Amino acid sequence: MPDQGMRKRSRMDIQLSLTILQNDIRFVLKTRNLSLKGLLADYQRDLAHIEPCEMIIHLSSGLEISITGIVVPATPERGMAVDFVRMEEDSFYCLLHLIRLYSPDPDQVDRELLIPAFDRAVLEQLNNTSRRG
Repeated sequence: MPDQGMRKRSRMDIQLSLTILQNDIRFVLKTRNLSLKGLLADYQRDLAHIEPCEMIIHLSSGLEISITGIVVPATPERGMAVDFVRMEEDSFYCLLHLIRLYSPDPDQVDRELLIPAFDRAVLEQLNNTSRRG
C-alpha cells in the first residue's frame, strides 16, 4: 500500500483498465493506485491539467465505474493523478466495495467516510465549467 501521508482516503495499489474522455479525446490507460477520492494512472501528456474529464474504470467482471474528475498536474515520473468530483451512487458503492476488498483494514475505509473529503472550491469550479459547456 502506498504511503498515506496526509491523505483523507486510503489508497490501494491496483492496476485496472481506465478510459478517460476529455475534450472529445479518448485515452486508454492503467491505474497505479485507487482511493475513494482519486487515482494515480500512467502518465498521459496530452491530458489538460486542472480540467474536468469523464472516466470509466473497467473491472474484470465486466462492471464499469463511471466518474467525473479533475486532472491534477503530473510528471512522467510520478504519473497522472485525477481527483474525483462526481459519481453516481451505484458507481460509488462499487468503488467502495473494491477499495474495501483490497484494503488491509476495511473498517478503516468505513471510518474515513465520516470525514469530508472534497474541496468545495473545486466542486464549484467544476459546476461553473459544466454550465458554460
